[in-house]
Amino acid sequence: MRKENDYNYFIDFIKFIFSLIIVLYHTWVFSYGYGYGLFNYGYLAVGFYFIVTGYLMMQTLEKEKNSKEKIGIRTIKFIRKKIGGIFPYILFSFIVGSIIIYAEDCLNLSFWLQNNMIAEIAQIGILGFKFSINGATWYISAMLVALSFLYPLAIKFKDNYDTLIAPLLLLFFMWLVYSFGIKIDSPTEISFIGFNGLYKSFIFLLLGNMSYFVTKKLKSISFNKTGKIVLTIIEVFLLINLICTMHFYMFGTITFAVMTLLLVVITFSGKSYSKEIFNKPFYKKLGTFGFIMYLNNMYFRTAIRHSTLSFRYRNFIILYVGLTVAMSLLAYYLVPILTNLCKRIFISLKRKLIS
Repeated sequence: MRKENDYNYFIDFIKFIFSLIIVLYHTWVFSYGYGYGLFNYGYLAVGFYFIVTGYLMMQTLEKEKNSKEKIGIRTIKFIRKKIGGIFPYILFSFIVGSIIIYAEDCLNLSFWLQNNMIAEIAQIGILGFKFSINGATWYISAMLVALSFLYPLAIKFKDNYDTLIAPLLLLFFMWLVYSFGIKIDSPTEISFIGFNGLYKSFIFLLLGNMSYFVTKKLKSISFNKTGKIVLTIIEVFLLINLICTMHFYMFGTITFAVMTLLLVVITFSGKSYSKEIFNKPFYKKLGTFGFIMYLNNMYFRTAIRHSTLSFRYRNFIILYVGLTVAMSLLAYYLVPILTNLCKRIFISLKRKLIS
């Protein structure tokens, strides 16, 4: 079990910053057009989340390297654990989004039985179904589909996965993207098979897998005070450049991905001073809140965009961000309460059935 002082809260702080950037990026629809909003390339931030997930996947494999369970069982447990903590928030945003966008249809059973609605709530929409309520969940869907393939593969070839299999797969998916003209920065478009976001998830998850190997090497190196200061400066430099790129597009997608990879490696190594500076559980809560904002912004954007309001861009931002933050705060405090209540009801019904 991971000790609390081994946890790196700076990653959670970055998650919050990038989530906020994505929310602000979505405001371009209220401006004169694409390129006239805030953080016009905020979609690049999603790559960070995939890389972090890929890293954590390898970390889980390392912890369970002596497991004797079958590959299928381990994979199911891994995916269930991955989705278990976040699904209540996804369900909350799905229900609220449905009411806000399709208020008149919510009482119609046929509305909920549409293929795209079932696929979205089952988190398989990335395979080619339309995201009717919350397009932001393409990321969750793509992540789960890709992990369902990569995780058992990593178990099967655990001795050389991160140094051989992952790099080869990365080259394969990059070849696939360039050969078929798959626009991975347009994740909800279809260019080959399924949404483009599925290929983006594979590429960046594999980068995350490989980052674990690099991080282990960096962890094995002893740094003096000067070395830690240099690493911290590089870490801050990378973060600032990534943030600036998401607004000004200072670097291309590949350079952005490499810089993100380096940032994740340095941060997870714990060799910089960021771990000590941000060593408070508050930042973990902030990271969770950032994720909830990510889930609860799109349906507000859709509703406001199709409203008859004639605000200036600045006023649209205030309304949109204000509603997103307010609903996210409600979800942050209400969802755990409702989840625990449902668990107690389920346990109570189970006991009654047994007795």
